[in-house]
Amino acid sequence: MPLPKMLRKTGNFLLAIGALLAFAAAVMASVGSALDKESKAFVDAAVPAIVSGWDVGELQKRASDEFNNSVDNAELERYFAILRKMGTLREYRGSTGEAQITLSFLNDVAITALYAASADCDEGAVDLQLSLIKQKGQWQILGIRITPRELTDDNNTI
Repeated sequence: MPLPKMLRKTGNFLLAIGALLAFAAAVMASVGSALDKESKAFVDAAVPAIVSGWDVGELQKRASDEFNNSVDNAELERYFAILRKMGTLREYRGSTGEAQITLSFLNDVAITALYAASADCDEGAVDLQLSLIKQKGQWQILGIRITPRELTDDNNTI
């Protein structure tokens, strides 16, 4: 095969690969944007439900099996009893964060998200950090950290 013809075929092949990669990137950006919106909507509904009455049940029904199986329920109840002293929710200040798609040969595809949120209660403000996982089409809480701004120790991690 003459060299110019081989270069043209190689160029066409590389151009096709480039177009395919650009298409895949556009699809991933679109999917990523949709996951960001879904996960933010989940957090923006979950946090007020949990914080408004400091209800352990509201957390547990939104939590993943991994979370529920790893947390000592008695300890969780004790911590929420302390948080109830913060009073009821006055204002939810929203959340920031994003979803991530992780591909691996061992675990296939994992869809997770990390968010920070804040809320004002009767007796002060709280900051929350949430890690989420999407399983069976549902967003679930994988981990949560609730920090009343007045506290500075690390005894406030669930």
